Amino acid sequence: MTAAIGRRMAAAAALAVLALPLLGCKEQPDLSRARCLPPPLQVEPSVVSPGQVVTVSSRAAGCDLGYAPDRMYNVSLLRAGTGLAPESVAVNQDGSFSTSVLVANTFPSGDATIVVKGSPYDDCADSTFGSCAGYTATISVR
Repeated sequence: MTAAIGRRMAAAAALAVLALPLLGCKEQPDLSRARCLPPPLQVEPSVVSPGQVVTVSSRAAGCDLGYAPDRMYNVSLLRAGTGLAPESVAVNQDGSFSTSVLVANTFPSGDATIVVKGSPYDDCADSTFGSCAGYTATISVR
């Protein structure tokens, strides 16, 4: 009887080993084809008063974004339902850009978000690589 139990245990162990690859069959993203994204936004200064200017920029991407020479971003400053009209900004083919955003004298105090539209961060059609978080940076208006 112990030989029969031993054979059953060996068979069960063999089945478990054979089944392990099946547990990993959930489709995994192909990281070799991960999307090219621009580097994080830079803002200077990060604390401003109404009436001051904030410089918003990004360095060149470390990959080919596929941008045409006439690529444009729309940059806006938002805070809790209040915002400045978006400004169109020319972007270099490597994804680098720099622009100045004037914080209006009437802009409310508190944390505000600089939002850039027109980059690959806006493309949420393929959620394989995570959420569509957007291309943003936070500043404080005092």
